[in-house]
Amino acid sequence: MADGSQHAAYAIVETVYGTTPTTPTMAAIRHTEFDVGLDKDTLQSAEIRSDRNVTDLRLGQNKCGGPFGMEIVNDSLFEDFLSAVFCGEWAAGVLVNGVGRKSFSFLRHFGDLGAGNKPYHLMGGLEFGSCEIKIPTSGIATATFDTIGQTYVLGEAAPTGATLSAPTTTSPMDTFTGAVQEGGAPIAVITEANIKLDNSMDRKFVIGSRNTLRPSRGRFSASGNITCYYESAAMLDKFLNGTASSLSLQLSNGSESFTFDLPNIKYTGGRVPVKDEGPITLNMPFQAIYDGVTGGAAKVTRSPA
Repeated sequence: MADGSQHAAYAIVETVYGTTPTTPTMAAIRHTEFDVGLDKDTLQSAEIRSDRNVTDLRLGQNKCGGPFGMEIVNDSLFEDFLSAVFCGEWAAGVLVNGVGRKSFSFLRHFGDLGAGNKPYHLMGGLEFGSCEIKIPTSGIATATFDTIGQTYVLGEAAPTGATLSAPTTTSPMDTFTGAVQEGGAPIAVITEANIKLDNSMDRKFVIGSRNTLRPSRGRFSASGNITCYYESAAMLDKFLNGTASSLSLQLSNGSESFTFDLPNIKYTGGRVPVKDEGPITLNMPFQAIYDGVTGGAAKVTRSPA
């Protein structure tokens, strides 16, 4: 029986889409949950029989991919994942959304299964369709990535010549050491923030193959929601008047930090629900739009660079 306590996952950036590099050195994914796998469509015969039975059923197209979650840490693999979501490259510690593409090979290992049970699952051509960053009131900031892949193979061993690196030990980012700015000024009443980054990816299937071609991409979207104590009408006025604002969220582990900047946002809602006799909060969903100075809709700054 496989236990989650002995599950490991690894990743490496591909040079050629859908091809695992030769003798790869794969970095450990420091995950909190992992559901990257394979689904298949089903094709059921529509033949009508007098005995009311189904004549045939077959498995169709392969749909490799799925979500995995991790705590936000400052290591090279997490930075590669952010780069893939942003479709950009880090430059002097700064990442802005762009038009580049980056694919990965993933390897899962179920450590308590013997070789005869094919404990290694190798996936190729994985790209990052979206990422949701969750910043609670007090705790560790997390990121959930959703992927679309091309191939999925079970094996009795890791790829030939593969080196599986040990996990890094960098401390994760918490939500009370950093800082928050709204509209360019510090704000100390936000109780929760979520950011959703989405590349609008979709699989592309063709006749004669069960695997997708490289997925299509739509526009990059950065949206989210902040919840804050209702102390004034200033932010609510921005929603009612369609006034542009900005949002900056810094996450830190005390010595390192990531700052997520959305320099041009518009609030798309502003509800003030009352549920009990306690403090009233203001719920503010938002959408980021292009900022000419930044050259994109979203930016991440890493410190130290």
